[in-house]
Amino acid sequence: AESFPYDTLSLLKILKALSADAETCLLAVEYFSSLTYYQHDLDQDTYRHSCEDLSSTETSRLVARRDISLRALKIARGKYAAILQVQPNHYTVRWRVNYSGWHVCFAGLDKFLSSSNAFRASDVHAQPIIHFLNFLETVITCHPSLAKNLLEHFSHSPHLSGPSDLPARLVQLFKITSFSPHPSPVLLASILQLLRALALKNPSLVWVEVSSLEMVDMRRLLDTIECRQGKYPITLAFLDLLRQIMSTTLISHRRSPSASSSTHSSTIPLPVTSSVTSPGFLPFFNYVKASLWASYDSWRYVALKQRWQISTKILTIFHEILTDCPEPKTPAQLLKQSLLDSLLYDSSFHSNLLKLIGVGPSAISNILTRNPAEGQSLESLVLIALSVLEKVLLHKQPEVPLCSLESALLALRVG
Repeated sequence: AESFPYDTLSLLKILKALSADAETCLLAVEYFSSLTYYQHDLDQDTYRHSCEDLSSTETSRLVARRDISLRALKIARGKYAAILQVQPNHYTVRWRVNYSGWHVCFAGLDKFLSSSNAFRASDVHAQPIIHFLNFLETVITCHPSLAKNLLEHFSHSPHLSGPSDLPARLVQLFKITSFSPHPSPVLLASILQLLRALALKNPSLVWVEVSSLEMVDMRRLLDTIECRQGKYPITLAFLDLLRQIMSTTLISHRRSPSASSSTHSSTIPLPVTSSVTSPGFLPFFNYVKASLWASYDSWRYVALKQRWQISTKILTIFHEILTDCPEPKTPAQLLKQSLLDSLLYDSSFHSNLLKLIGVGPSAISNILTRNPAEGQSLESLVLIALSVLEKVLLHKQPEVPLCSLESALLALRVG
């Protein structure tokens, strides 16, 4: 901690590990809010005009003769610093001063975004930002109630050069980075993961910003980066974000079978939405249907587990939509009907579903034996596929003639 923010990664890695536990997470947040050492490179001009060297044969130190304004904090006159290293153009010093690590990292994020670094970012250059976003995402996922305080930390951070709305800045960073000559998949995935965490408590706020993303750009990242590398961190994070926004913002009344006759609380209203019920959600849904579900099985995978994770996440989104009970003639109802029609009557669409249902117990057992993690992923996938199939068949009117899905299902051989 004494070398922060000169060495950002070491402290953030430790705090992220602590934040995975509910109790130590709160301690990590409190500790990061009140740091006592600030290490950085002090340039020659500031050293000459604002500092006095108090070094002796035993110690190397200096004192600030006037206030020194840094990007994230102010070093007050009279504060002391240890001189750690002397270089031709700067001094590496460590001040004893109280400040918030959040403000420093938010200022670093702002500087990264406002400079050309975001456009040129590679995985290596973006490491400090990636680790900070991951730390923030871990904290909010562990304690969603902390999101409000952390958003306030961001909005009150000094010297921000853009909007003080963190979701807006994250989406802006995603857009800029995605057009980099060599985009960082890890950074892009980290941005989406943090947006997902923020949507736990602020789904409408996050959706307002996320809805501005263009699906043609998501498809470009998929084709030019992920499919070529055989790794899909951006797509996996995007599906998690989409599902989180859906699951916390669907306008629905999920009724029990006796809801219409019961006077008790059998109707569960979900929070008001600005996502699934808006026409702006349709491009996202169409992207999942046409660009992901229709073709994911043909992509190259370095890790087979990712293929099953992608299909599980897609089917979970389908399941959310099929479970919802929207009002007639609303965007949500039209979206649900579109999905039902595709699954019931479009053989090119439901063929992937039937492939998964056709996986037999012996195949799952064999994979479980060879690789338990992969086997569990496949098992979860088959279960959600069966659940989606059940939802679809329950929605089909019994008097309607045999549909394409039912015909294919009757001919299906499991094994």
